[in-house]
Amino acid sequence: MPRVLCVWFPQWPIQRLCVARPELEGTAVVLHARKGNHGEQVIVCSARAAGAGVSPGMPLAEARTLLEGSRRGRRALLAHFFPLDPPADREALRRLCWELLAYTPHAGLEDSDAPESLLLDVSGCAALFDGEDGLVSQVEQDLQNRGHEVRIALADTVGAAWGAARFASDRVTLIPSGRHVAFVEGLPPAALRLPHPVLALLKELGVRTVRQLAALPRTSLPSRFGPDILKRLDQAFGHLPETFACERPPEPVEASSSFDFALDDRREVEVVLQRLLAEVLGRLRTLGQVVQRLAVRLSHGAGSETPLEIGLVSPTATARRWEDALRLTWERTEVVGGVLGVTLRAVDPVPLPSRPGTLFDDGRETSTPEWEALLERLSHRLGEQAVVRWEPVDGHVPERTFQSVPIVRSPQPHDRSTRTPVARPVLLRPLVLLSSPRSIAVVSALNGSPAQVQWRGFSSPIAHHWGPERIETEWWRERMVRRDYYRVETEEGRRFWLFCDLSTRRWFLHGTFD
Repeated sequence: MPRVLCVWFPQWPIQRLCVARPELEGTAVVLHARKGNHGEQVIVCSARAAGAGVSPGMPLAEARTLLEGSRRGRRALLAHFFPLDPPADREALRRLCWELLAYTPHAGLEDSDAPESLLLDVSGCAALFDGEDGLVSQVEQDLQNRGHEVRIALADTVGAAWGAARFASDRVTLIPSGRHVAFVEGLPPAALRLPHPVLALLKELGVRTVRQLAALPRTSLPSRFGPDILKRLDQAFGHLPETFACERPPEPVEASSSFDFALDDRREVEVVLQRLLAEVLGRLRTLGQVVQRLAVRLSHGAGSETPLEIGLVSPTATARRWEDALRLTWERTEVVGGVLGVTLRAVDPVPLPSRPGTLFDDGRETSTPEWEALLERLSHRLGEQAVVRWEPVDGHVPERTFQSVPIVRSPQPHDRSTRTPVARPVLLRPLVLLSSPRSIAVVSALNGSPAQVQWRGFSSPIAHHWGPERIETEWWRERMVRRDYYRVETEEGRRFWLFCDLSTRRWFLHGTFD
């Protein structure tokens, strides 16, 4: 008898974000998307947001009003809004499925446009884990250690396992072999994966359980509820076989070479690296892929290894760019001891981006911009940390909203020709901040807004001001920060970005718009 394990991740899009970004845990998280002509709507929200009155289907503007209103109450409520990203959700669930292949050779995603469950065919696998109880316990513990909340069910059919995982009263449900029919009959019709209109009709008719549905005349069901209802009933009861597609991780694109005797000459190792590089790039071109980073591992024997990573500004499979990067990186790499083996692997290759064709298109990649070539040579000659770019980081305090990332590590848009130009927004914050906020003399009006500023020997009344913009530190930070920011313009036309520290009532200059 086959045995199917279903692992359900409630509110998977929210879980994915919270696991990737632990600072979101316990906050109000709202995912939104455009629905037809109704504008942006809430698709899924966290429990904290739901407690404030947010619900799926609500207009995004209404959700923002509810959560921002909560912020002005006695208890602060941190809210984060993100657009729904179904491809990223599916890809993350697929990668998690690859991890569960350690428990069975057959695992896959549920058949759905927005999957939230993984299916594992564990027939004959329980003996390797001291029985089905041990198998389920290990799967649950593994996923919980990764930060996921799961509900698990084990049954004889895919339909029974899926329905029990979502609608059983217990977090973990093990249905004994041969008992799945009686168990499914006690579940609501939604456990059969029926369309929402069908479920709404069944609710109007007073059908509350699968047992009540199965008791209706079988010949009348398709005409009243559609053709899928008999298929779902038979799949759940095991009268109709149901399979699912198995997910397989992509084969790594790598090449390796080992030697009977250790190589002590650096030039000999470099020749081997160049040969392996040509082999890896050839496989990438055959697969229609490009790569931005390569990983090199030099084995010295007795478990000793020298890891090495090489990166470019943008993904490519062009031999010349990678040969230059490999040569410059190898020149500044110190290797202790002889080399007994070399492995070179492409790190996360991606499909070759499409680009507009030309009349005499030969199918090759376009030439590298000179600025990219310069940044790559500097990075490989001076080290990755010597050439960096600034990238935004989610946060509230301005000086904590950016970080430096090596230019050869940060992802780049693959096809710049497809960018959509956007209108230039009004600057609400300066493009350049001071290295640290500097104390400044400000005369405040009765309502607390700045009225006059003194800076570097001059004093001027403030002609216009915009604000305040209240910024408070994240609750998980070690020191509380509460500031009111103002954009001000003096009578001479100079524009500053000031804030008042609400704990000390002192004023600081954080940036200028010059």
